[in-house]
Amino acid sequence: MSEPSTMYRCVEGLRLTDFRGGRLELVGAGVSVPATEMARKIAVHFEKDAHWADFALADVQEAKLEFQKMKAAGIIGEAGAVKPAETSGPEPERPVQTMFGAPFRALADIGPGEIVFLGAPIDIGTTGIPGARFGPDAIRSASLERYRCRLDVATGGMIAWNVPSLGGAVLGGAHLSDAGNVVYAAGEPQSAYYDRLSAAVRAVFAAKGFPVILGGDHSITYSTVPDPCEALVHLDAHCDLAPLVTGHCHHHGNVLTRLLSENRVGEVHHFGLRDTSGWDTVDAGTFGKSVGDLERPDWTAGIDGKEVFVSLDVDVLDPGILPGTGTPVIGGLTLRQLCQALSQIIRCTRPVGLDLVELCPTRDRDGLSARVAIEALLCFLAVYHEVHVKSSQRLAQ
Repeated sequence: MSEPSTMYRCVEGLRLTDFRGGRLELVGAGVSVPATEMARKIAVHFEKDAHWADFALADVQEAKLEFQKMKAAGIIGEAGAVKPAETSGPEPERPVQTMFGAPFRALADIGPGEIVFLGAPIDIGTTGIPGARFGPDAIRSASLERYRCRLDVATGGMIAWNVPSLGGAVLGGAHLSDAGNVVYAAGEPQSAYYDRLSAAVRAVFAAKGFPVILGGDHSITYSTVPDPCEALVHLDAHCDLAPLVTGHCHHHGNVLTRLLSENRVGEVHHFGLRDTSGWDTVDAGTFGKSVGDLERPDWTAGIDGKEVFVSLDVDVLDPGILPGTGTPVIGGLTLRQLCQALSQIIRCTRPVGLDLVELCPTRDRDGLSARVAIEALLCFLAVYHEVHVKSSQRLAQ
């Protein structure tokens, strides 16, 4: 019997569709069931205009019995809608190594002003080469090669690191913590994972922390941006505006299309573009600048003074600088250019968070890409702490 390949209408407007990873997903209910033979029989029961001639009457009767059992167990409501599965809550798992050796912190214990690292080891939103799920642990490991967090026992803040490329002492007095990984459960619907990740990020925002989410593929940005978000600063070789596919969750190539279609972000400002596939699918709210445009003195004019969330896709860098990414595009930024761009963005805006995505260690060589990503991240954090945290502390004194 052939696999179902079309979308089926279900009760109460739900739709049943074949889902990658051997599961069937109920779009709209936020749940999925294993793609077993019985699940397909239940699909026949849901389908009002069943046309699978391969099913015998006995199969349909068996499906109806299974359907009644699921209702009796409370899995399916009286109207036929499958109830969302219970989740274990947003609390992430503790990582083997923390970022920069910073203290591990449960979400409930995060304090105001903390820079909080949160891993999103997932690549089910990848349309090409997987491996980005190994990104968070690779970044954490690389962070410990050169930098280790040492705390001042009197203040609880960091003892500054001497980083000559950034002008000397950086991050002195900063409060860093690592909240662990929001781990994808095998077979979990994409939408359920994004909801759990979003809950974890919201917990950081609610505690007035500064979230730094380590991806993972770029589809996670759907969950990492605040809601609402005045402006999204998007550093990427691609515009990620591919069309959405009806009945399917978004992926890393159309995540911004979904955010814009749901009015989650007011504006998207793209920097470092080399591939604009899908650009013509969006009518308004997007502004793009190429690598060459970043050399103009007024390139930050559209974001000046705005509250922004920054999404950094490592493929904005040239693959000669950072080879470990799933969709490299030649002609990208150098590390120095990226650090200069990040510094200018931070100085002219009010950043509320950052995600760093698409590091693919399986395509890397000798851990080079993770080290490059660390340098870019350290630059961002050093400038952010100096411009926005320390300056606020000085004004409060």
